[in-house]
Amino acid sequence: MNIIPIKAGQEIEIKQSKVKNGVRFYLQPFHVSHGGHPAYGYTVVSRTTKSGLKAEYQGLDGKELGKLARNGVDIKETRLVEKPEICYTGM
Repeated sequence: MNIIPIKAGQEIEIKQSKVKNGVRFYLQPFHVSHGGHPAYGYTVVSRTTKSGLKAEYQGLDGKELGKLARNGVDIKETRLVEKPEICYTGM
């Protein structure tokens, strides 16, 4: 076991032996109160990147998209998707 000190507001990546589909997991601690006693709660979030057409080009057909791309127009975007997977408040 490797115990790593961490404070509320920080996050650490949960190391995986194999990253599937580009999804990585992170631990995010936050402050909670247990009947007036300070403590931590924890959220595990997943992050991955998704790429696709920019919104303004989604209604166009393939020929139009190809023409734009050949003319140097950047028609794709990459965005970071973060999703809470589990949260423990300790209560």
